[in-house]
Amino acid sequence: AAPAPAAPAAPAAPAAPAAAERHVFVDAPGANQAQITVSWPSPGASAPDAPAYALAFRALAGGFASRVNLRLRERDGLTYRVEGTEDDGRSEVELAVDPARLPEALVALAAELDAARAGLTDAEVDASRRQVWAAGAAEMSTLSGLSERLWHEGQDGRAPGDTWRDLVMYRDVSTADVSAAAARWLATPRSWLVSGDGEALESALDDAGWPIDTRWSACFAVYGGGCP
Repeated sequence: AAPAPAAPAAPAAPAAPAAAERHVFVDAPGANQAQITVSWPSPGASAPDAPAYALAFRALAGGFASRVNLRLRERDGLTYRVEGTEDDGRSEVELAVDPARLPEALVALAAELDAARAGLTDAEVDASRRQVWAAGAAEMSTLSGLSERLWHEGQDGRAPGDTWRDLVMYRDVSTADVSAAAARWLATPRSWLVSGDGEALESALDDAGWPIDTRWSACFAVYGGGCP
């Protein structure tokens, strides 16, 4: 007997749509400044492009000479300092601004995140590489720092000494690698959180076209419910 015809292949499942950007507002009555925090996914420590992305993030938000600090602190005078942290698969940038300049700061910060997707320069990558080496040497020059790094390697499922090998590997990360990592990870949806006095800020955010999709009280943001 002739073999039964093969069943038609099932159509490929459509790709899941990317999550939308999220805007959260925390009402903190009486606050005299507005706090901005923006975060997005980034590669974990064992991801192939983790070293390249680490250099990209440092150029973007790591220290006073980073792009966002040069723009928001030095050029526009919007804040004292922009703090950037990148760890465990998440990147975060945080700053405080005068409430009257909140919309301006949101626009400037988003513009710098978008601009970095177009690539970084050789000078920025070289500076980031030197900073990473200096920070790594300082961290592991003491027994406590070395012990902490070894503990983190175990927690991350990495072999002892991987951090040292990574520091050497940064030498071979090219500007093209760094720019490609920046383009990939900075294109992921961002989560924005703004906190401050609602009476002073919410109408300004509406006027600036920054839609609030989630509102929390300060107690909910800190305690997950009412204040104790």
